[in-house]
Amino acid sequence: MKLRQVIHHLADSETQSYVRIRRLMAEPSGSIIQGYDEGIWAENAVLGYATLPVENSIAVFKSVRAASLDILKRLTLDDLEKFGVHTENGNYTVAKLIKAYTNHPHSHAGQIAKVVSGV
Repeated sequence: MKLRQVIHHLADSETQSYVRIRRLMAEPSGSIIQGYDEGIWAENAVLGYATLPVENSIAVFKSVRAASLDILKRLTLDDLEKFGVHTENGNYTVAKLIKAYTNHPHSHAGQIAKVVSGV
């Protein structure tokens, strides 16, 4: 995957997280959380992972992450147990969502570092 594609993926993934945390807070426990095929998104020409500049995706990532942090700061311990049912992964608690999306950009940082360093 090219650096550009990783950055666009991170913006889309962060946006999914943004919507999911809000759904988990606003909807009854057990509501459906729709999964998505990241590979198909990356290959879709209209979404432009391979061709569009990265500046907008970087801005989206930063803004959405900041907006999510506003919500995370307001969570109670009880909120961490609220859950939805992910279409691919079953029960998905707020705690699990936070762990996944906290680590997600870090897991791609290695990919980005390799591309930048030419390794």
